Amino acid sequence: MNKQQANQAGEKHNTRPRLTRHTLRISDPQTSLAFYQDALGMSLLTQYKAYYHEQEETHYFFGFVDCYAADAVNNRRLLKSPCTLLELIHQPRHPLPLDASRNANNNNARYWKIGITLADVDNARARLLAEGIEVSAAKQFLDVGYLCHLNDPDGYCIELLQHDFAQHHNTVAADPAYQLGCMPTLGQITLRIKDPESSLRFYQDLLGMRLLSRQVIEPYRFTLYFLACSDELPPSPDIDAVENREWLWQRPYTTLELQHVWDTERQGLVRRPVADAGFRRISFAANGLKNRVSQLASEKVEIVEPLAFDRWLGASTATVLDPDGNAVCFIAVD
Repeated sequence: MNKQQANQAGEKHNTRPRLTRHTLRISDPQTSLAFYQDALGMSLLTQYKAYYHEQEETHYFFGFVDCYAADAVNNRRLLKSPCTLLELIHQPRHPLPLDASRNANNNNARYWKIGITLADVDNARARLLAEGIEVSAAKQFLDVGYLCHLNDPDGYCIELLQHDFAQHHNTVAADPAYQLGCMPTLGQITLRIKDPESSLRFYQDLLGMRLLSRQVIEPYRFTLYFLACSDELPPSPDIDAVENREWLWQRPYTTLELQHVWDTERQGLVRRPVADAGFRRISFAANGLKNRVSQLASEKVEIVEPLAFDRWLGASTATVLDPDGNAVCFIAVD
């Protein structure tokens, strides 16, 4: 399926797939839930127990959202949420592996980080430090953004990224209603890739995402690609334009960030079975799911979990692998 066919398919289905969930496995629910709620200020929207590959697991759904109260959320509303949710999974009888999927400095790890975008990084960092959480120094990283990093209790990397560059920033008064001093957004989910052409073909041409920005970071020898399930166009039509970057960090939705580290093409990314990885999957809400899965299969995309009905969601799902072996789940919304 080429780009024109993908666009026609999107018109036929009347919507782009929507990035709805980012799923990680955790080792200790009590510690992780406290971190994401008390330190980052996310809301625990709902939770449920299920079985996956004959393993009991508990799913916890978090979001930076004002519009939902935990007791008012039902499963179908979660599918219709405009926000991308963080899903944490605990398997009590299947320990989280000590693997490279949580090593942010390992260029051969498939998973890198999540990015949280917000109005004032210094305010957020000060609040986290006051909670006893270790956070790197905040700085302007080249012409990319003003940022800092921290780790969650399982070592997953989290980046705090400011809406504007340091040289353009005016201090924002902290709002006591928010744990980080302002309303944040789950801004990026970051994966590493080996072949940009194959990955862009998968996410753009086959899934229908839009490439909003390409950022060539020559001093560190990597390139970043930012894609979104959005019809928005950046201010400049030049996909490499620096002026698009602050605009990108101000978007109210989550983008998929793909990092290609130069000269690593021949080094295999760390690949584990989906059931054993720390990073489990990303999920898209989509309609016309049966046709979508058939189209992906015709393009030789690996289908690891065929079309099936999820009783908890009350919807059909299917899981495929992207070119680097990352699990991509589709959830039917029609």
